[in-house]
Amino acid sequence: MPVSCAPGFANPIRAATPLTQGVGTVGTHLSGTEEIEVGYWFATVVHGQGLASEAVAGITSVLLVAYPDRRIVAECRPQNEASWRLLERVGFRVDGEDGARSGRKRLIFRR
Repeated sequence: MPVSCAPGFANPIRAATPLTQGVGTVGTHLSGTEEIEVGYWFATVVHGQGLASEAVAGITSVLLVAYPDRRIVAECRPQNEASWRLLERVGFRVDGEDGARSGRKRLIFRR
């Protein structure tokens, strides 16, 4: 199985074929005048490598500086335990509100 490293990361990514495309994405969008939402997706082949945690923590750090007056939020299905743990690990906490998307709960980054 070939091993390659994502640019800027020390952990090897193991894949059945060489990685020639991105392995995930992190995005944000402004929500009204008070919030900014973080969302992400990563390919199954890189789950458990810490890439998503590093990416979400990194974008959250940037958002804290770029949008100091906005709450940083994320939405997650409670059944998606891995994603829920990731959000909690990087500093998000459930606020008790339902998310805007069906079946999701809202989490807020605690500064």
